[in-house]
Amino acid sequence: MGVYELAITTPSSLVSQNAEDKVVCYGAAITPITYYDTLGSITPGLERLHWIGTADSTTPPAGIVVNNLNNPYAPITITGSPTESGQFSSILYIPNPEVCGGGAFLTDTVNYTVHPELNGGLIEPIIQYTSTGFPLIDMENALSPSGGIGVPTYRWQYSYDSIIYTDILFADTSTYNHTESLSNDFVLRRVYTNQCGTVFSNLANVYFVKVEVEEFAVTTHGRILSANADFVDETGKIRLYPALTHYGEILHYVPYVMTNGVSQLGSTTAKFTGAILFNGYDSVTDKGFEISTDSSFPAGNTIRYSNVTDDPLVVNLFTYDVTGLQSGTVYYVRTYATNALGTTYGQVIRFVTK
Repeated sequence: MGVYELAITTPSSLVSQNAEDKVVCYGAAITPITYYDTLGSITPGLERLHWIGTADSTTPPAGIVVNNLNNPYAPITITGSPTESGQFSSILYIPNPEVCGGGAFLTDTVNYTVHPELNGGLIEPIIQYTSTGFPLIDMENALSPSGGIGVPTYRWQYSYDSIIYTDILFADTSTYNHTESLSNDFVLRRVYTNQCGTVFSNLANVYFVKVEVEEFAVTTHGRILSANADFVDETGKIRLYPALTHYGEILHYVPYVMTNGVSQLGSTTAKFTGAILFNGYDSVTDKGFEISTDSSFPAGNTIRYSNVTDDPLVVNLFTYDVTGLQSGTVYYVRTYATNALGTTYGQVIRFVTK
């Protein structure tokens, strides 16, 4: 006779522990179910556990383990942490042992609800560049967080080292409009929390750039200094780059431009943002964006967009709303600007249409 056979009290019931229906989060441990019954003198192989909602009737949901089925010397247990979401049921069939007078199978059913896995979603732009005096591009909800159960909450965090993260005050929605004045490269992430736990979005990188021109000029006191000092331009205003030679001649350079980022990304559309950080002390005659499916921007695979829109609030910031892109395609975009000395390009940013 099996060790636990006499735990059956009547021919119509099983002695069980924690065999109530289960509602759990993805990956969370279920309270172990135990059935104190064995086959005893019944021929082994007659105990059956039938599953509904899984790949087949003998396979439990991923992450769930069944022990001691058809073992006359140990209780049947159902344990584990489900890594498969959905609605499932287990139906246990145990022969009615001889001590209970024989007869039909005893059965017990447990229903399992496993909430979907938490997903932090995606934020964009994943890369952007900025500089002193230029705003950051707003962080958009490219793919909504999902999974779990309950009313979600949002937070936004930044970090300078991708190790220690700091909450941003009053940033509690799925998108984030920058108001903070951060002055170094940093990463941003969105924090999503509900009853099933907390997850994070992808990381968005923000890089700060500055103009560096290697020449000499005169200070307000007439001294010749290197490019790392303060300089005066032809109007006498202090600049961080040289404007006059030590003979008083005006210096000219090619422009210095920046590709800020790609936002409002769709399957065939996107918005490009760029800026002219320094005009080279010369008039900029052309500016805009170049786009290609090749990161080297070959002549036969590059489209130039010059009909840009100047930002009404920020001087030298401009945008372009591109259409006609191919869905699910890798593209590369860069800013360009031209003056009398030549054309220069900003950072190359890779993006993928939806």
